[in-house]
Amino acid sequence: MDKKDVSLLTGSDYWFVGPVMVSDGPHGLRKQEKDADFLGGAPSKPAVCYPTASALACSFDRELLREIGRALGDECLAEGISVLLGPGVNHKRSPRCGRSFEYFSEDPVLTGELAAAMVDGIQSRGVGACVKHFAGNSREWGRMVYDSIIGERALFEIYLRQFEIVVKKAHPVAMMAAYNKLGGVYCTENERLLCGIAREKWGFNGVFLSDWGAVSDPVKAAEAGLDVVMPGPDKGNTERILRALDNKTADAEKISARVENVKRFIAEAEAAKRDHTFDEEAHLDLARRAAAESAVLLKNGGSLPLRPDDRVLVVGSMAKKPRFQGAGSSRVIPVSVDCVYDELARDYPDIIYAEGYPSDPFDAARAAELREEACRLAGGADRVVVVAGLPDEYESEGYDRRSLAMPNAHNELISALAACGADVTVVLQCGAPVETPWADSVSAILVMYLSGCRGGAACADLLTGRVSPSGRLAESWPMRTEDDPSYKNFDVSLTRVEYPEGIFTGYRYYDTVGVRPRFPFGAGLSYTSFRIDDASASEDEGVAASCRVTNTGDRAGALALCLYVSKTDSAIPRPAHELKDFTRVFLEPGETLTVSFPLSPEAFEYYDDIAGEMRIEKGDYSIYVGSSPDDLTLCGTVTLEGSSPEKTAADFLSLTERREIGEAEQGPFTPDSPAAHLKRTRLGRMILRIGERFIKKGTPMEELNRAMVHASPLRMLTVTHPRVTSETVEGLVLALNGKFFRGVFRAIRSLLRRKK
Repeated sequence: MDKKDVSLLTGSDYWFVGPVMVSDGPHGLRKQEKDADFLGGAPSKPAVCYPTASALACSFDRELLREIGRALGDECLAEGISVLLGPGVNHKRSPRCGRSFEYFSEDPVLTGELAAAMVDGIQSRGVGACVKHFAGNSREWGRMVYDSIIGERALFEIYLRQFEIVVKKAHPVAMMAAYNKLGGVYCTENERLLCGIAREKWGFNGVFLSDWGAVSDPVKAAEAGLDVVMPGPDKGNTERILRALDNKTADAEKISARVENVKRFIAEAEAAKRDHTFDEEAHLDLARRAAAESAVLLKNGGSLPLRPDDRVLVVGSMAKKPRFQGAGSSRVIPVSVDCVYDELARDYPDIIYAEGYPSDPFDAARAAELREEACRLAGGADRVVVVAGLPDEYESEGYDRRSLAMPNAHNELISALAACGADVTVVLQCGAPVETPWADSVSAILVMYLSGCRGGAACADLLTGRVSPSGRLAESWPMRTEDDPSYKNFDVSLTRVEYPEGIFTGYRYYDTVGVRPRFPFGAGLSYTSFRIDDASASEDEGVAASCRVTNTGDRAGALALCLYVSKTDSAIPRPAHELKDFTRVFLEPGETLTVSFPLSPEAFEYYDDIAGEMRIEKGDYSIYVGSSPDDLTLCGTVTLEGSSPEKTAADFLSLTERREIGEAEQGPFTPDSPAAHLKRTRLGRMILRIGERFIKKGTPMEELNRAMVHASPLRMLTVTHPRVTSETVEGLVLALNGKFFRGVFRAIRSLLRRKK
């Protein structure tokens, strides 16, 4: 191997692997043509912004995800992009994760199947998809330094399952190794994860890219199975690998395999490039339809749909300035954006508007003034539509939410309008669940999640009844923040995250332990009604279940129909019900359709962590159909052959107990040291003060931004400026460890070198 070959193992530019361009993001292109960054601050080319994954998952519609994938693939071709960095498929352990909007669901089967459909759509156009973030990445705070401690059963049944489904069904061109450690080893250096599980067990034959700035040791990473360190260029990585090869301290055969894999990847990507155009208006129409099909009607006391002769008051600045996407690396510059107020005004020319709450959620005096105005105007309206939710600063890549509460000004506005006797419909714009303390006092609740650049039109379609709501929650909405099973162990330590709840996350916890969420997984209403008949299960030629679904209402509509498996007499702890398949059926009034679910053996497996493999427990299994674990119809019981595990008692009381975790000992500085450790030295404190000058003071974001900076490892400096390389960081580390002049000289020398 020569230097040219080894250099392929590091990106050639911020967005390039050799001549191959990659780009964010999972719900719209973020193609940066000049300045580059990984958190969405630098400008990017305008693009169609589709609903985020948290919204799309609520459609329970594989074909919709496939269609969006095809549209994204077309847009990539038109822009010369060979690999799209998405979708994100991490398991939603907690709704407080700041990046929840970018992930699909708390159920690995739902996530895996929808992601596989999207990947299939993207790659049908000759564009590669890069599934992320592999694996165990479920918190933003300290994501670059923490170690995820996940039991083997939970790892294989929950946290790896969706990746396995995508790999086996859609064969993604690439996967992105996550920042965090898994079981004490960085994911980028985890040979068991990258090769033992993904390549050998699942048959993954694509390339592994690192997340941007995620690699600690490029030699260890290449030996473990990582193909490309991103971003580039950083010739220091190439030099370290060449030195290790010359010194025979690196496995030349393993590194050669990585070089050949990258060469194949580049050749295939280059061969797939072609000139292409697409119909932007058609893609915008798709974004509108996707937003409508993904929205969830959680409550309706008869207020919706709005009547043509209603006097409508729209309240809330989000009605005119919508929050339609999340913050961070997935942020898209949209080609255009609509809003629900303008769209409703087309149907209701005499519509009234009130701002409702201030843009600054902490301005209590202004909030009281706007609330009073809204209540006064409500007296002259038949229907009040309040558009509320989470402002940008409340959820983002890079930090997590402290609680599930919306701003006080939003909650107080809704409660005040309900108290004054108004007929209130609440429209929520948020990327993840929020607390809804006013839920019992309002007439209707419509969750749009983050619905993309045509979310306003989609919302108006739903409110006026042009479209019947059909979305179902892809995640549980707790009554309180504290009800989340991971609450006490989510953010205990910067450098270590325990997962004592194991497989009992989301509905698996609520449904089994008996804690009632505000809105359960699968919740959702329609403007029509459905009946399930003739549910049955059989074992004739493999296990299968079927039922008949009838639209018993007077308007067309769609139903998300799910299949759940239960084993109540299991010798091992199991959830009360587990989702194993789903479909979406559209029916005209009075129409009936027979739906069948063939079930593979995988639907009945559990992970035996003693044997180290998936097994089927011998005995009876109940099969149900329905939309939510709260409302199921029994199909029947099947009896399977299998193993007889040793009986294990379920200690549900210990699932949510806080684990006392000590921080790791702070030895000499390394490139992996979090910036928070800089406080230990005078030079470090000076560097930290310089970094903090870029944090906006006196804002609600100040504390969160400071926490994000302090939790970042020193090696992340390489993504702040093209001239900052791994050699610069190594010089800084030398200086921090007492070798001041040698370290400063090395850092300055690296900064002065011309970029080649």
